[in-house]
Amino acid sequence: MDPARYRALMAHFDTLCEAAPAERATQIEAIRADDPALADTLMEMLAADDAPVLDVAPALVTPAANSPILPERYLATGFLGEGGMGEVLRVRDLHLNRTLAMKIIRSDAVSITPRFVEEAQVIAQLQHPGVVPIHDLGRLEDGRTWFTMREVRGETWHAVLSAARTDPIWRRAQIRILWQVCQTVAFAHEQGVVHRDLKPSNIMIGAFGDVMVLDWGLARLLEGSPVQSSQRDTGVLPATGSGIIMGTPMYMAPEQALGQVRAIGPPTDVYALGAMLYMILSGRPPFDANSTPSTVLTQVPLPLDTRLPATLRALSEQAMQRDPADRPQTASAMAEVLSNWLTGAADRARALELVHQAEALRVQAAGLIGQEREMRASANALLAQVPLHAPAEEKIAGWANEDAAQGIADRRILLEAERLQLVHAALNLAPELPEARAVLANHHRAAAEQAEQNRDSTTAAVHLNALAAFDDGAHADWLAGRGDIEVRTEPSGLPVRIRRWRRIARRRMPGGVAEQGPSPLSAVRVEAGDYLVEITCDDRAVFIPVRLARCGVRTVTVAVPPAEVLQPDACYVPAGDFDAGGDANAPDAFTRAPVHVPGFIMRRDPVTHREFIAFLNALVDDGKGSEAERWAPREPASGSNLMVYRRDAKGHFQVGTDAEGVVWHLDEPVVQMTWHAAMAWCRWHQARTGFAWRLPHELEWEKAARGTDGRWYPWGDAFDPSWTRMLRSVDGKPGRCTVDSYPSDVSPYGVRGMGGNVRDLCLNIWSKAPAPRHLTVYPPDAGDDGLRSTRGGSFFSQAHFCRAATRFAMPPDQGFASVGFRPCFSWPLFEA
Repeated sequence: MDPARYRALMAHFDTLCEAAPAERATQIEAIRADDPALADTLMEMLAADDAPVLDVAPALVTPAANSPILPERYLATGFLGEGGMGEVLRVRDLHLNRTLAMKIIRSDAVSITPRFVEEAQVIAQLQHPGVVPIHDLGRLEDGRTWFTMREVRGETWHAVLSAARTDPIWRRAQIRILWQVCQTVAFAHEQGVVHRDLKPSNIMIGAFGDVMVLDWGLARLLEGSPVQSSQRDTGVLPATGSGIIMGTPMYMAPEQALGQVRAIGPPTDVYALGAMLYMILSGRPPFDANSTPSTVLTQVPLPLDTRLPATLRALSEQAMQRDPADRPQTASAMAEVLSNWLTGAADRARALELVHQAEALRVQAAGLIGQEREMRASANALLAQVPLHAPAEEKIAGWANEDAAQGIADRRILLEAERLQLVHAALNLAPELPEARAVLANHHRAAAEQAEQNRDSTTAAVHLNALAAFDDGAHADWLAGRGDIEVRTEPSGLPVRIRRWRRIARRRMPGGVAEQGPSPLSAVRVEAGDYLVEITCDDRAVFIPVRLARCGVRTVTVAVPPAEVLQPDACYVPAGDFDAGGDANAPDAFTRAPVHVPGFIMRRDPVTHREFIAFLNALVDDGKGSEAERWAPREPASGSNLMVYRRDAKGHFQVGTDAEGVVWHLDEPVVQMTWHAAMAWCRWHQARTGFAWRLPHELEWEKAARGTDGRWYPWGDAFDPSWTRMLRSVDGKPGRCTVDSYPSDVSPYGVRGMGGNVRDLCLNIWSKAPAPRHLTVYPPDAGDDGLRSTRGGSFFSQAHFCRAATRFAMPPDQGFASVGFRPCFSWPLFEA
């Protein structure tokens, strides 16, 4: 049927449905005068639509004044409604004392009495609980045909599905209804009957849970069907007209849309069943109410949500294949799949119980985290009071708390393992259980986040793949892994470049520019990861490493220090958080913890012999020669008081040759001075510059070395002896070098020589206490003889000692050949 004729047919049909019975007959005759075939089609469509008693709740309607004279056996008690082919009364069967519905063909429709009779005969032979039983058939005194049937009370399935709920319990109830419909249709298929107009409005949900398939007016009898009809000799219900398309487009199979009557069979009903399953799952029919047969042939339904049960999604998609041969061939096959899915209810209940048990273990394990943290803090506090050289007996109490903390950690790990085993067992019972899948998705996300934080890309990839497999969409944005970087500067309008760190020849180096422009830069959308923000102001440059979390927003706000503060040999480390410690291969490293560090300016290179000699000679010139001798580097041999520097005739200091015959170079880092000597140099330099130079706190040092991405070394995560001066950097005897010898040994902030050559003295007293959440820098009492922290690798270090989280300690009144210092000062003086 061409589209124009189809639209004309539907327009006439809508008009006839709204017209009164008398007007309807007049309109049909007018149409017949111009187009007899169209009139016949409309009569059959109206007949197929004629079942109001089965489609609505049986509200009592006042009978018409000209009510028909019924057989003596029946007494009319009410008027239930009317359709295109007949009117329906509520009657009392006086013989059996029961209430029935009686359908009587209307006077203006007697020409299609054979079809009216055939509908009753087909339904009567489908003796199944899902088909309304027909009780009697006869003629009234005026010659009109009637039949009686059970009066169905309830509501249409269409009304139920219109609620479009999405909770699993409601969905399971609707799947059970569909399974009952499949069973009824499967019985009809066994009898050689194809319904041809299955849809939710033709399914009645009875008041007591019974499910009825209604409106068999378009049913087709297949060749060899055991169902007999007195109206035809062939036993086959022919087409309603050559090329006439019958059915409802929203649920119509493609072969129906093409008018291919001979192609219609059980798979045609299967398509409609699949379309109803689609509506259960999605809350909408495959095609909207304005669809036409051409819609079915040219469009495809929207894909179902992947979070829905995979078995049901696959069944709906298979049942709605365009080619009938690609669908389940009978409603019975569909019913079997639905039954298998429904019978998993007991397994699902058991699986949910396992998930609840797993949740109880999670709560229990979470409670142990606080206990473990408290016990470790107690152990650290006890051990911090005991010198490292103290006898073991004095450390027993601290060790006992450490062992207790580890015991708590072991119990927590076992509880977590047991929890995951329960969840996997739940999935074995119910592979699509959303609650279990959500638990595993959350677990793998947390593990992936931890692995990414630990810079373990292999483990992170494993958990990311598992997260993608278990995620129902809740983690989709996080998996996509994008976020925003915003940059604001003071002054504004400064050139800004955002570059992503790349692994180039195994070192982490800034790659191509992801975004650039004058500040401020707002909401630069990039992939999650590690970036370097470069800000330039005249001849000054500030480098800010940024770690952007998935779905995160990272705002960088920087007041660029003035030129008198940010000298060419200084590096600015702005205030902010970084993850301290967390490196299992770094000796004495802190336990991983976020630490907020106020902003500071750090010298790019360690203080050199040239600079330290200038300090000593300034003291000599001020008449403080004895003080200069006090701070001068000494030979590190025990009890030695020999200065390494030589003095000229005026008493000025010059580089000398140490006890091993090594001639010191003016541009090498100064070594073999004490912590007190380093502090004295800082005070002298403060007086010369006006800035409060001091030694850095070791957490300031670590942040300056590692940036915010948790790298193991200042240059990245890999190691090669050619990148810094360490034990294997030279062929021969190891030794110190000038501060500019290894340009690859540079941190994200531009600080050089933090991986090797010499270690750096730090301000604070060495302690095993955990890193504080907020760093506050307090200079220790100069008279305190506690060990001082030192950081960094040296010219005779192995690779693991060059890791940026490694911690060392040294006495404040001794000097060492591998230890120097680099100063810093806080900036700004007061953090906003």
